[in-house]
Amino acid sequence: MIRDTFFNFRRFASLCRKGLVENWKSTLLRFLMIYGIMTVLFLWMGYFSYVHADYYSPYWEHRDPMWDAALGIFVYGFFLAGLLSASFTFSAMKSKVGRLTVLMQPATQFEKFMVRWLAYTLGFVLVYVIAFKLADCTRVLVYASAYPKIEEIGLMPWSHFQTWGVFQECRDAFVLITFYCFAQSLFVLGSAVWPKNSFVKTCAAIVVIGMAYTVAGVMLGKVLFFNRYLTEHGSIFASEDLVKNGALILFSLMALFNWTLAYHRFKESEIINRW
Repeated sequence: MIRDTFFNFRRFASLCRKGLVENWKSTLLRFLMIYGIMTVLFLWMGYFSYVHADYYSPYWEHRDPMWDAALGIFVYGFFLAGLLSASFTFSAMKSKVGRLTVLMQPATQFEKFMVRWLAYTLGFVLVYVIAFKLADCTRVLVYASAYPKIEEIGLMPWSHFQTWGVFQECRDAFVLITFYCFAQSLFVLGSAVWPKNSFVKTCAAIVVIGMAYTVAGVMLGKVLFFNRYLTEHGSIFASEDLVKNGALILFSLMALFNWTLAYHRFKESEIINRW
C-alpha cells in the first residue's frame, strides 16, 4: 500500500533503478545511433577539411579547422535529437499492454512522470555529450594517423562555444536554453497526448496551430492598427534588453506550463485509450 501519495525518494530511486535495468538495451542502441551518425559526419567533413592541409594551414591560426563544423553539428544535432528524444517520453504507453504495465507499477503518477521526464530530457543531455566526445575522439584518432604532419588536429574544447555570438553573453545563452526547453516541452506534451507516432503528430500540430496563430495575429493587427504605424520610439521592440528579458520569462513559463499539462494528461491515463 502506498502511504505517500505524491512523492517518496526511496520509492522514486527504486523506480529509476528499475527503468535503467529494463531499458538499458534501447538506451544503448540510441547512444550508438547518435555516436554513429556524428562519427560519419565528422569523418566525411574532416576529409574535406584536411585534404588541402598544406594550402590552408597558414590561415588556421593554430586551431583545428573542424572545430567550427563540430560546433555546428553539436548545436543543431542537440536541438533535433532532443526533440526526438522528448517525443519518446511516453512511448511505453502506445499499446494496451504497455499502459497496463506502467499504470500498475507501485508508485505515484508523479514519480512515474518524473522518471520518464528525467530519462528523456536530462538523461538525453548526458548521453548526447558522451556520444559527441567519443565521436570527436574517433575523428582525431583517424585523421591524426592519416595526416601526421598536421599539428592542429585536436579535440574541440568547450571554450570554442564562445566563437558564436549567442554564447558570448550569459543572457543570450539562457534565452537559447529556455527556447530549447520550450520546444522540447511541446514534444513531451505531444508524447503524453499521442504516445504512438508522437514526433510526426506533434510536428503536424505545431505547424497547424502556428499557422492559425499567424493568420489570427495578422488579422487582429489589421483591425487594431488600420492605417496607423508604430514608430520605433514607441515600440516595445525598441529596447533589446526588454525583448531578451521578455523572451526569457515567456519561454520559461511556457515550458513549465507544457510540462505541467503533460503531467496532468499522464495522470489521467487509462488502460483503455479513449483518445
